[in-house]
Amino acid sequence: MRREQEIALVKKAKEGDTAAFGEIVHRYQNLVYATAFRILKDTALAEDVAQEAFVTAFRSLRDLRTESSFPPWLRKIARNLALASHKEQRHFGALEEAGILQSPPADADGRRRQEREKKKGGDMMAKKMNCGCGCVPPGKTAKQKVKTGKTKTTKKRK
Repeated sequence: MRREQEIALVKKAKEGDTAAFGEIVHRYQNLVYATAFRILKDTALAEDVAQEAFVTAFRSLRDLRTESSFPPWLRKIARNLALASHKEQRHFGALEEAGILQSPPADADGRRRQEREKKKGGDMMAKKMNCGCGCVPPGKTAKQKVKTGKTKTTKKRK
């Protein structure tokens, strides 16, 4: 009986019944969240991926061939999104470890260390960001050419 109810819900949702899809979300939210959390091991990221999985599923419902294959199809969407998110997080982690991307200091000791670095040889973050791509390091000004050919000075960042 339960299986037939789920198939009927999926059919209604495919026809555009948002209340039916809301019931699907209610029934499958734990499955989708668990799938994402198993890969990401982060509650906030897993919640984001779960929400994105349901949005993707709703938009792609018409592509679902058989209503009985909905649970594995939804799990696959969640898994693929979680793997993509995990890959993205690893990429940013590698940038952080290389010193290209830095997290803000979590405590006052981190702020004191940054102040000492500024006094020694300038802001390390500003030196690392001076990559030649046109970005302006914090606390610096830059002259940039605008489309008119005139030079424009940007204000210091705080």
